[in-house]
This record gives sequence, structure tokens and C-alpha cells, in this order.
Amino acid sequence: MSAQNDERERLKRLRERQLQARNPKKADQKVMRQVARRRGRRQKKVTVGEMVRDLPHKWRGLFFGCILGAILWLLLSLLVELAWVDLLGLAAILVLALVGYAMGQAFDARDELRRL
Repeated sequence: MSAQNDERERLKRLRERQLQARNPKKADQKVMRQVARRRGRRQKKVTVGEMVRDLPHKWRGLFFGCILGAILWLLLSLLVELAWVDLLGLAAILVLALVGYAMGQAFDARDELRRL
């Protein structure tokens, strides 16, 4: 009888080990960890430079034209002491913004033609 009981206990332990090895919850957990790792690798942090690069060229040109016009306005106001320097600075902002917009539009048209 003792030999049969020992054999039954051995088979029970063997069956338990096999079930634990094939535990579906454990396999699911492993898969979920792998998926989480992949998602973590895929998700990048968005930087300001990437956001600027995603803008169309015409809006970037408009922005940079405004910046250059403002710098020119500041330089003119520091170097020249005339009453109409402010009007000239505002005109510089407007003109450079329009030039930047036009150049950006040309770059956007070029990119669109390349896609075709």
C-alpha cells in the first residue's frame, strides 16, 4: 500500500509541476510584460524641435521673418535716432514676415511636387 501511496504522491507532485509550468496566467503576464516593453520603446518624448519641424514651411517662414524683423527693429532703434525708426521697424517686421511666408510657401510647393 505504501508503494502505491508513494507513487500517487509522486504523480500528484509531477502533475502540479506540469500545471505550474503551463500556467496560462503566467504566460499572459509574460506577454503583457513584453508588450509593455515594446510600447515603452515606441513612445518617444516630443521635443520643441520636432514640433517646429512638423509645422509647414510657410508658417515657419512667417515666424522667422517676424523674429528677424524684430531684431532689425531693435538694431535700428539702437543705432539710429530718428522719429520714424519705429515705423521703419514695423515695416521691416511686416515685409520680412511676408517674404518668409512666400519662401515657405515655395518650399511647401516643392515638397508637394516631390511627393507626386
